[in-house]
Amino acid sequence: MFSWYIKDVPIKHKLRIAFGLVGVVAAAATLVIWWQQLALAQTLNDPGHRQVLQALSTDTLLALGVELIVLFGLAIFLTRCIGTPYVTTVLRMEALAAGDLDSPVLFSAPRRRRSPTEGGSV
Repeated sequence: MFSWYIKDVPIKHKLRIAFGLVGVVAAAATLVIWWQQLALAQTLNDPGHRQVLQALSTDTLLALGVELIVLFGLAIFLTRCIGTPYVTTVLRMEALAAGDLDSPVLFSAPRRRRSPTEGGSV
């Protein structure tokens, strides 16, 4: 069922799909909360409670809009942060395999490891 996703889809598209699905789930959860608030407001007989719950449901829709904008921005940002170094490294490794020994390998700066005496794990 997911073999097309595993075998054929490029990494940046996989990340967009994954982050998109997270956004859909988050938006669906917010819509369920909105629907429950609205349903509860309609069943109340007290006008004061009904007015407060209807205001809450309006605020929930506003929160949904903000949530979608933030999730969309995060999806773009994280796709670039994860996908770009990955794709760049893959292309560089392909060039290296083809014999290009002169081009630099980006994103390969050595990281300093802390010794156990410095309070870190090795």
